[in-house]
Amino acid sequence: MTSKKRTVIISAVLTVIGIVIFTILQLRLYIHFTFFTDFTVKIITDLSLWWHHIWQVSECNNKELLSDFRGYGITISSGIFTSAFVTFLIARGDYSYERRKSLENMFSAAEELQRAFMKIKYIFPDEPYKLVRDLLGEIDSNESSEKNNQYFREQFKSVEDPERAKEMYDAYYSPISHDAEIKFKEYLWKQTKDDVKELFTTPESKEEYLDKECRKKIEKYNQELDDTMKSYITFKDVRTKEITSAYGCLDFVFANKSIRKHIFEKLYEKQIKQVKKIKSRISYFEAYFADNGANKSLLFDWVWELQNSLVSENENAYYRQYQYDIDCEIVQILVYTYGKVNPEEFPDKKHYLITTKPSCMERIMQTQSEE
Repeated sequence: MTSKKRTVIISAVLTVIGIVIFTILQLRLYIHFTFFTDFTVKIITDLSLWWHHIWQVSECNNKELLSDFRGYGITISSGIFTSAFVTFLIARGDYSYERRKSLENMFSAAEELQRAFMKIKYIFPDEPYKLVRDLLGEIDSNESSEKNNQYFREQFKSVEDPERAKEMYDAYYSPISHDAEIKFKEYLWKQTKDDVKELFTTPESKEEYLDKECRKKIEKYNQELDDTMKSYITFKDVRTKEITSAYGCLDFVFANKSIRKHIFEKLYEKQIKQVKKIKSRISYFEAYFADNGANKSLLFDWVWELQNSLVSENENAYYRQYQYDIDCEIVQILVYTYGKVNPEEFPDKKHYLITTKPSCMERIMQTQSEE
């Protein structure tokens, strides 16, 4: 595309220069410029004297020689104009084709990356993020502690002195915590409707209910966390060289700097950075599934960080904000390519809805009941 652009510019410049010189000479516009006339006559006079001295020819009339040079200039300038104009017309067509092709390649490469983001899964807990994170991390820590404690119990069975064995076990014992679980259950109980609370009249029945609800939540969030991490692992095969190559080929005759800057900041850079951000966490997610990973509280933090860079929310719902923004810019590529596009090509944010919030459904039901 760059070579076509240069050909267009050079041929256009030569066309303008050729037609300007041709017009000045053909219409004798140079007589209106005293300096230009005197300077030209002086040059021709000097050339005629030099010619006479070398070839011993008779003295020439400067005006006739000026006329000859004028005719020569007209011929040359008209030839430059004609050839440059023809070249410009041909190059303009080639440039237009290359321009459209380069923008279409950019469009295709950006859309290809978008398909990878469509496979991402998300986790939206009903409870506050910190409560869920701490609960999953505590369960993970307790499981690890229980394994260590079991290992040391087995190791110290061979110690003959029971007191010595107990001392050694206590030194290596990893405590089991339930603080996060207690806070989580307290929150669950606060969110429980009054008519449901009335069903559990004793502390035992209340605790049994909360244990059951807590287990259901833990199972649900563990599965969602696993599914989300697996969806990010698929980015291991995602490549960005196609979009980098497509962006590198962009080179416009007009507004080149502003168009390239817009595409770079709003589309290319955003996609490259987002893919890089996801790939930076893949090794940790893979290590987790290989039973050699970090605590789930840390994994939850990383997933939440990635999710916040992709998702937006309001009081009613969650949206795929990143994909919406990129799709808008992809349509803008079509505008650069064809000048105009159907307004319906621009995406509607409501089509990027992930899920509604429980509070939204409650408000809708309350509004309906009031009506």
